[in-house]
This record gives sequence, C-alpha cells and structure tokens, in this order.
Amino acid sequence: MSKSLFLGLFFLMGVVWGTGNSFGAEAVLAPVAYRAGAAKVDITPKTYGPMWGYGARGKTRATGTIAPLQARALVIHDGTSAIALVSLDLGRAPVDPIVKRIREKAKTYGITSLFLVGSHTHHGPAMESEQGGAWPEWKVWHEQLEESLNQVISEAGKNLTGCTIRVASEETPLNRNRHDKGTNPPRDGRLTVLVVDSEAGKPLARAVHFSAHSVLTPGTDLRFGPDWPGEMARILEDREKAPVLFLQGAAGDLSPNMGGAISQQGATAFDPKEPTWKNFGLAMANKVSEMIPLAKPLNPGTVRGHRERIHLPVRMDTRNPFFRLTLGRAFYPELVVHYEREYREGITTPLEVALLGSGLAFVGIAGEPFCSHALELQRRFPSARVLTLGYCNEYHQYFPTIEAIAKGGYGTEPYIASSGAGSGEFLFNRALYNLYKLTGAILPGIPTESGPFKVLID
Repeated sequence: MSKSLFLGLFFLMGVVWGTGNSFGAEAVLAPVAYRAGAAKVDITPKTYGPMWGYGARGKTRATGTIAPLQARALVIHDGTSAIALVSLDLGRAPVDPIVKRIREKAKTYGITSLFLVGSHTHHGPAMESEQGGAWPEWKVWHEQLEESLNQVISEAGKNLTGCTIRVASEETPLNRNRHDKGTNPPRDGRLTVLVVDSEAGKPLARAVHFSAHSVLTPGTDLRFGPDWPGEMARILEDREKAPVLFLQGAAGDLSPNMGGAISQQGATAFDPKEPTWKNFGLAMANKVSEMIPLAKPLNPGTVRGHRERIHLPVRMDTRNPFFRLTLGRAFYPELVVHYEREYREGITTPLEVALLGSGLAFVGIAGEPFCSHALELQRRFPSARVLTLGYCNEYHQYFPTIEAIAKGGYGTEPYIASSGAGSGEFLFNRALYNLYKLTGAILPGIPTESGPFKVLID
C-alpha cells in the first residue's frame, strides 16, 4: 500500500471515528430555538400538621405561618423535548409515588427531564406522613400538593414562548463548611444564575443555584416558612417581575455564612432588627441582582436527559428496637414506619441527569450530598457548568464522602446517613458516566453492579 493511500485511509478512519465521538456535539451545535414558560403556585398547608426538619420538635404540630410556601416551575423546550425545573419551599421533594405520577403527567408537555428540588427549609410540613398516620388530614394535604405541582408544571408547559437564556456564575463567601473542622475545609461557594427572557427582552424567569442549608429560622419557631430562599425569591420577584426559582445544591455540609454576606456587602446593607433569615435572603437577592446584567448567552442546543435508579446498601437496621425507639422519640413514629418501609431491602434512589445545550448540566440527587462530590464532578466534566441539585425527586438523607465518614460528625451518622459508605461516590460516578454518554462520547460499558451497588431500570 502506498504511503499516500495509507494516509488517506487513516484520515478517513479519523473522520469516521471523530464523527462517532462528536455526534452529540453536532446535535448540540444544530440550530435550536428555545421556548420557555414559568409559573408559581402557593403550597402552604391549610391545616397545621407536623413539621419537617429539626428532630427536637418530635410530634409537635405547626402553630401558624411566617410566610407562604411556594412552588415555582420553569419549563424549557427545544422543539422536541423539554426540561422542567421545579423549586419547592419544602424540606425535601415528595415521596416516590407522587413523583412518578407527576412525571407521567408532565410528559403531556414533552417534558423528558424533571427535577423537583426542595429548598430544604426546616419550617416546611413533614413529607414522610403521606398516608396520614396520626394526622388523617395530612393525607389530604399531600393530595393537594400533588395537584398543585401538576398545576404549576402544566401552566408553565402550556405557556411557552420564544426565549433567550443567559448564565452568570461567581465564587462567593456566602456559605461555610459546618462539618469539617480542619484549616482548609472543602467549600463550594459558586452562585449561578439562569436569566430567561422573552425574545422581546421581557423577564420570563430567574433560577438561582447555590449550596447552603435553609436553617436560619430558629427551630423553636413553630410556624411554616420558606426561610432565606423564600425571602430571596420574594425580593427578586418584586424587582424582576418574574418567577424566581431557588435550586438547592450539594449542601450536605454547607451552611449560610452571614459573616461572608456582611464582608461582601457591608453591615449597613442589613437591618439588625430583622431576623437573620430575612437579612441573608436580602444578601442573596442583592448579589443575584448584581450578576443578572453580567450573564452571558447560553449556546442553544438540544435538551438531553437520562434517568435511572440506583440500589444502595444501608448502614442502619430499621428493625432494631433501639433504633426505632430513638428515631421515634427524636422525630415522630410515622417517620420510623416510613424508613422501615423504604429501607427494608436497602435504598433505591433516583438519579437524573440532563444537558441543556453544550454548556449547562443538571444532576439531581435525592438527598444531601456533601460539597466535595459536586466539586469533583465539575472538575471531571469541565465542558459544561454542572449544577448538582440536592433534595431532588425524593429524599434519602445524607450522602457524605468516605473521608467525611472516617472523620465522623454530624451528617455522617448511620441514622441520618443511612446508605453504605461509598454511596455518594457511586452516585456521582454514575452521573459522570451518564453525562458523557449524553454528549455522544463512545464509552465502554461500565459494570452496573459493584459490590452491593446496582443500577436498575427505571
């Protein structure tokens, strides 16, 4: 074979091989015109049942409402399929049967990727008592919640209009690591803002992604309320005249940092007479307002997603009488029943990933991942801005890193980090694999089983 023929064949093979690897990239670069719709709905319970979050409350019911709880939806459609981002002023996403039914209805609007994201307020209603238990009226509230979420997604999905999408992201001092007591603890201070406008420039929606617990309202206050994310959204909605979604991140070991807010914006920006949750909400709103004009256009591309379920081993025995007694006293008996039912054969948790064009990725985790997981995922998938969404599409407690479990401390104990050590690493490795598959990269198959970890068909 002549040298020129050999080089020609080699070049042709390169083109063919390159085409196989870049097939996803070509799809991303194909002309795509986004359409978007947004809506919000009040989901505040009309009865004062049990509260979600702080264990010391036990069976105590809520006594009132500080501020309304809202659900906000943003649907982005590429002409063929759509992604739905839904922010919830709740401690967690709803239970599995509710999520499944909502997902089925969402298909009506071409929604192939659904992310129901709890803000993790500790002043929302209990979510595990969906059968009512000691509170029969609570079953009615769960039915109303499901109806409201179907309503807000439907409204957003029916009212699509041509849009532009811009993104801004900035490192901030607005959170702190509450778990690691070392000199240089991991921290994900990235604040990311999605700016969605109509083609005429009218605001359609804003989505704010950040990682910090929603725990600035005192636990002794027994009123329902959205904590600082709700206050941030309220202020921004007044300024922007459009729904503002808060998308909680990998906040398992991160808390808000009011000191960072003061250092960034000055003490005079805040009213010392106002509660901390309001002042921190104002700090976040002010920072987002600064970032909106600086947002850069997102290159239009197709909406691609993948969903699967992962079976994880458990570290706690829900049949142990001591465990049942301890957890029942700390929280409420219905929670023990819920965990026993959910974790009897191990934990089965959803994992959802999606790409919006080539520059934005979403990873939905049904629990509280530590921030190192999100930071490492971003490092390993640098071609897009990766938004890890915690408390998403169900809830299966904390996902600490192996190092964090070895160190011990809050967020790593078996009764609140119930999945086996290495569960977080397995989930994020699968997320990474699925993201690369969505880009069209040709990857050898990886085992769907690794010891006690299994990937299931959803």
